[in-house]
Amino acid sequence: MIELPREKIAELCRKYAVKRLWVFGSAVSGKFALETSDVDFVVEFLPPPPGLSLPAQYFDFWEDLRALLKREVDLVERCAIKNPYFKRNIEEQEVLLFAA
Repeated sequence: MIELPREKIAELCRKYAVKRLWVFGSAVSGKFALETSDVDFVVEFLPPPPGLSLPAQYFDFWEDLRALLKREVDLVERCAIKNPYFKRNIEEQEVLLFAA
C-alpha cells in the first residue's frame, strides 16, 4: 500500500463526519504509478455537521482529499455501489483508513 498521511486524512474525516473510509485500487494493489495514478476511496458518512448540506459534505470532503494528496481522487459512497461485481472487487482489496 502507498504511504498516505493518515492523521491528516483522519482530521478531514472528523471535519466532514465520515463514519468509515477505505482505500482500494492501485493504491493497495502495488500497481500505483506515482505520476499518473489516482487514489480510490470508499466512504460512509454520518449525518452532515450543522451548517453543511449533504452535497457539500461529499464534494468538500472530496476536494479537500484532492488538495491534501495533490492528485486526483475517486470517492465512492458505499451506499451507491449497486454493481455486485464492482462491490466484490472493492471488498476483496479495500483497506480501512478511518473509523469514527
